[in-house]
Amino acid sequence: MMKRSSPLHRLAACLLPLATLAAGSAPQAHAAESAKLNVTGTIMPPPCSIVLTNNRIDLGTLQASALHPLARYGKHDAARFSFHLQCAQPSRVRMRFTDNQANSVPEYHRDWAEARHGRPNMFGLGKVAGKNIGSYFMYFEPDSLKAGNVPVRPVYDDGPDEKPGYHLENYNYILTTASLGWTGDRHIRAASFERIDGEIVLSYMLEQPHDLPLEREITFNGWATIDLEY
Repeated sequence: MMKRSSPLHRLAACLLPLATLAAGSAPQAHAAESAKLNVTGTIMPPPCSIVLTNNRIDLGTLQASALHPLARYGKHDAARFSFHLQCAQPSRVRMRFTDNQANSVPEYHRDWAEARHGRPNMFGLGKVAGKNIGSYFMYFEPDSLKAGNVPVRPVYDDGPDEKPGYHLENYNYILTTASLGWTGDRHIRAASFERIDGEIVLSYMLEQPHDLPLEREITFNGWATIDLEY
């Protein structure tokens, strides 16, 4: 007595020759004397965030007539703002300050800063009519830097002669070319912290007045980015 095939059996019978044909026509893999195995994975650091108490610094209004005609390095009144760096758990997080107007720093301002501090730390104030307006620099107020109740200080990743760990003693100036971490002692290596609080001081210098179009209103347009790196 002949058994009737179910639709499923008939479908399998139709597909079997096709599958066999495909297997038979597939090119054979060539054997090799060695094989490479990559094992990958990622351990994510605890998330951190940074908050500025004021991310829009208004330097006020200057009267063109009050600018000294030969003032090349005249510093103007400082502005201050606080920052709060918070991590979910202790982390060796770093901060990098990027100047988005770096091409507007007057050359003699840059030279003056590097001659005085040994490292570039001037940020641009933008341009007007194709001319540089001036520059500003920032530093951490040393006594304000705390991890809880523990005093801390900034330490940079790249020191002189490419050695890791570098600290600017002169008011903790913020550099434009390196990432900074934090340490709670005199060691040069960055340590892990859960929270850092501190105050940043900002001062600025203008281009020489005879190089500025003082017959028109000039608006400062400095802006920088602070990134966290792990």
